[in-house]
Amino acid sequence: MRATVEDSSFGPPDESAGLFMRALQADAEAATRLYASCMPTLKNWLLARMPGCEAEDLAHEALLKALRHGARFRQSGRFMPWLRSIAWHLAQKRMRGDTRRLRRERAYTEHEIRTASTAPDISAQRLAVMNACLASLPERQRQLLHLRYIDGLSSNAIAAKCGGTRVAVAVSLHRICKELRANTLRSLLITHSSARSTHLASSRSKG
Repeated sequence: MRATVEDSSFGPPDESAGLFMRALQADAEAATRLYASCMPTLKNWLLARMPGCEAEDLAHEALLKALRHGARFRQSGRFMPWLRSIAWHLAQKRMRGDTRRLRRERAYTEHEIRTASTAPDISAQRLAVMNACLASLPERQRQLLHLRYIDGLSSNAIAAKCGGTRVAVAVSLHRICKELRANTLRSLLITHSSARSTHLASSRSKG
């Protein structure tokens, strides 16, 4: 059966179910006990199935979502299976989002490389700015970019070579590319603005 936010496993209610129902009634003590009992278990469950994921953040988000959708929980059901289904859906959604963002960042980087080789007038400036931004990155980040975009290694291959997990490598590459793009665009805007100011000043002096 496909799990949804409304699902909770059948069987006798577990202790967490009682705490959850009391937490929904604004019982602060029950909410504190629910958090303490569920978070470590849920975090470890996520890490076992998706190594390298932001398990603690996902666990927090899952519990908050469960509390927001408390009316959908079957009072006769078990709470932890229901909470795990919510956390798993959130993890899958985040992974799909990270994959899409990484794809966009990769397309942007590849576009910049192609543009640099086919537009000589503008490429020299863009390439100089990109080189400066690349040089400002920490060595670890430059190594990841080199392995991915120069050597053409996959996230799995990079993880095997450098240690870590595929997900961690993919997330790191996404963040590096995002930072590189922002820094490059910012530097280009500053350069263009400076060049325009110089041109205007020159035009006025000639006038």
